Amino acid sequence: MRYTFPALTVLALTGSLVAGPAVPASAAAITLESSQPTVVVGERGRGVWTTFTARGAGASVRAMDLELTGPDGSRTLIDLVRRDGSDRWTGSFSFNRFDAPGKWGGALFVRDEAGGEKKAARLMFHVKRRTTLSAVAPSGRGGGVNGALRRLGETGGFAPYAGQKVRLYKWTGGAWKLVETTVTGGKGKYAFAKRSGRLQVRYAGTAVNAASVKTAP
Repeated sequence: MRYTFPALTVLALTGSLVAGPAVPASAAAITLESSQPTVVVGERGRGVWTTFTARGAGASVRAMDLELTGPDGSRTLIDLVRRDGSDRWTGSFSFNRFDAPGKWGGALFVRDEAGGEKKAARLMFHVKRRTTLSAVAPSGRGGGVNGALRRLGETGGFAPYAGQKVRLYKWTGGAWKLVETTVTGGKGKYAFAKRSGRLQVRYAGTAVNAASVKTAP
């Protein structure tokens, strides 16, 4: 189960999350990880499910809550559930284009059988919006490589992405070799000189927009 709160509301609740007696030392070695270090959200509001897993809690822990904090200050609380009587606790969250892109943080709170509560682990991960590169010229034709870079907007549509570096690679000697770099124009367009062979265009991405790769068929 998850609960999403405005930033100011959750700030008022934070004190209740950390109050109370300390959790026994058995909870001190808890590890926390995300199934996706970088979550890439797509169009049409489709959610991307990400699973968070905590291990090493020990038998004295009775409950776990994971508080996620977005770069815009929004906070979401996720219940983690023990799986199959093991020390593995998991919970999931679906990210979509309405979630703020950038660096997210997670703080894990555990409660023991005596009612004590403590912050036991942290993690960091990124949420990025999808980008696309248009088709690369087919290999062997010797034509120019022209296309456009677009990025996903909060409304769900893709828009031209200007002022971004795009790199052209060629398959040579069993590896991709960088042959040219250019910058997208006002409509997100890019153009490289005529080349033959197997080609690939790459965009490295930013802190909020995902990388993209397009290879000639």
